[in-house]
Order: sequence, then structure tokens, then C-alpha cells
Amino acid sequence: MRRIMYSILLLALITCVMAGCSVKVKEEEQEVSDYQIYYLNSSQDLLKGEYYTPKETSTEGIVTELMQQITNQENSEERVRLLPEGVKMNSQTLSKDMTILTIDFNKAYSQMETQREVLVRAGIVKTLLSVSQVTGIQFTIEGTPLKNSRGEDVGLMDGDTFVEQGQDLNSYQYVSLTLYFTNREGDTLIPEKRNVYYNSYLPLEKVVMEQLLEGPREEGNYETLPEDLNLLNVVTSNDTCYVNFDQSFVEEALAVQEQIPVYSIVNSLVDVCQVKQVQFLVNGEKDVVFRESMDLKQPYEKNTELVDQVKMEEIQEEEEESVQMEQEKKPQKVEATPAVTQKPSAAPQSGKKENESSAGTAEAEKKAAEAAEEAAEKKNR
Repeated sequence: MRRIMYSILLLALITCVMAGCSVKVKEEEQEVSDYQIYYLNSSQDLLKGEYYTPKETSTEGIVTELMQQITNQENSEERVRLLPEGVKMNSQTLSKDMTILTIDFNKAYSQMETQREVLVRAGIVKTLLSVSQVTGIQFTIEGTPLKNSRGEDVGLMDGDTFVEQGQDLNSYQYVSLTLYFTNREGDTLIPEKRNVYYNSYLPLEKVVMEQLLEGPREEGNYETLPEDLNLLNVVTSNDTCYVNFDQSFVEEALAVQEQIPVYSIVNSLVDVCQVKQVQFLVNGEKDVVFRESMDLKQPYEKNTELVDQVKMEEIQEEEEESVQMEQEKKPQKVEATPAVTQKPSAAPQSGKKENESSAGTAEAEKKAAEAAEEAAEKKNR
């Protein structure tokens, strides 16, 4: 009988423990959210995210709640709100199928500096794309499509707008790349400017390589590398970037001049990353000849002779104009005009001295007149 009682008590204890564990697991599962609200770090050059659980359940309700959270953010020592003071959201509109979200801002949005604006844009888009039904987001300014620094419509932004590595990494930043593609004949390098938001944990060298493999976006530019080229890894050490491909790099080259793929990579990496040269590897080996005559044993430095100089000058002019526009957006410091110190005028003489001087003059004139009369009388005598 006693054994039966012990067995019953033990069974009850095990049941309670398991129930407690089950509740704890459920509580932990509930703490994980699919939504993140993004903000800026204290230096305003990185995006940071924190998990948030909306109270609303409908797509429209969740979108509204997330935007309210962004709008109501407050600054602290460690974080800066996405939207600067003065930037307001006029409206948000979902398409009928709830997949495309259009957000309209006031004119103050256009006054943000470029780096701040792109981070703001990235933070809002990343936040709202966490709503499962929303697949694309577009911005307008007082009803007009948002334009980039070159005057082009930014257009629809989706999950492919960002370069990511892993789901748990939520820190993003912005970079302006100069990538080198080729012309139709495949004998010249054509520079192409591209703005990219990327995960800060991802090496910039890898971002450049992934963007090159993605291919050109501007009309008239052509790819220099096969889309299915397998990049094994990319590492930088002592001003040299080591780019390691598999055998496809030498076996599946495109029908362009043999120098074009090599210097497309070299020029892009040297221009964007802090490297001076690029060492190519194939399956970890550098004792390889690319195509017919390009020996990959030695690292390659940037080649400007293959670059379309006209296009390069256009990009440089655009960059200068962009810098000038950024300077105009910054508030100008008004220098105080130094006060002009004037020397004090000589103090006027006192009335007493003036009277004494006048009296002395009159007396002298009187004596002179008397002397003249005496001289005249003597002469008449």
C-alpha cells in the first residue's frame, strides 16, 4: 500500500514538473517576435533593430502600429530615432491585395543628408517588410515619387534591396559603390554607381563581389562574370584582397576580352575597399592561368587604361554635385561680425580754459592797438 502511495505521489510530481516545463517553453516561444523596429546608433551610421510584438492582428492594423512606433521613437545616449525632427508621415496606403505599401512624407524628408536618408529608408522598409503580407514598399514626397541623389525614381523596395547574411544579424549600413562592367563589344570597362544597404557583419569585399555577380542595372552595360560563378570566399590582409573561386572561374568565362573579368573585379574592389591589389585563387591555388595568357600567380593592381573615361568623368561630376547638395542641406554657421572699436575723440576743453584763452586773446589785441596809437602820435610830433 505504501509503495502504491509513493508511486502515485511520484507520478503527480513528474506531471507537475513536465507541465511547468511546458508552460515555460511556451512562454519563451511567445517572447520571440517576427517583428523588429529599427533605429539608428548614437553615431547615426548604423541601423539597429529590436524585437516588438504588435497588439493588432490585421495587416493594416499591424502596419499602422509599426509606423506609430517609428514615429514615436525617442532619442537616448545609445540610440537615435529614425525620423529626425520635422519629418512627418502624411499618409500610408495599402494596395487592394495588401501587398504594396505607399508611404507619403512631407517636404522635410527631402532635406535629410543622403546617408541619414538612406538609413531611414532602410529602417522603415526593413520594419514594415516583416509584415508577412507586405512584399513591396514605395515612398513619395507630397505625392511625388522619391528620387535618389541622381534624380532617378527610387521605385519599389523589397527584400532584395538589402544585402543580408543570416536572419539574426540586424545591423545595417549604407555604402556607395563604383562597380565596373563592360560594353557590348566586351573590350572596355564601364563604371556604374550603385547605392547599397548591407548587413554590417558582412565584409564589404563580399558585398562588392555579390553586386558584380548580380550584373549591371544601367542600360548599355553588360556583365563581366557568369551569374552562376561560385565564389568560395574573399579575405583581405595587408592591403591585398584574396578572391577565391572554384574551377568555374577559368572554365566558364564570358565572351569578353580576357582582361575584362579580371580588372572588373580588381577595379571594383580597389575603388570601394581599402585595398591596393587583388590576388586571385582557384580552389585555393594561385598557380593558375586565366584564359590563355593571364597568369594569376601575382596580384593585380587597378587598371585605368581599360576604363571608359567619358563615363568616369560623368560619375565624378555627379559625385561633386551630390557633395555640393549635401553642403547646401547642412545649416550654415553665421559668423558674428566683430565689433569695430573706435578710438575715443579728444575730450573737449573745459569752459574755464576756453574763457581764459578768449580773455587772453582780447587783452593782447588791446595792447597791440594801444601800442599802434602811441607809435602814430610819436610820428605826428
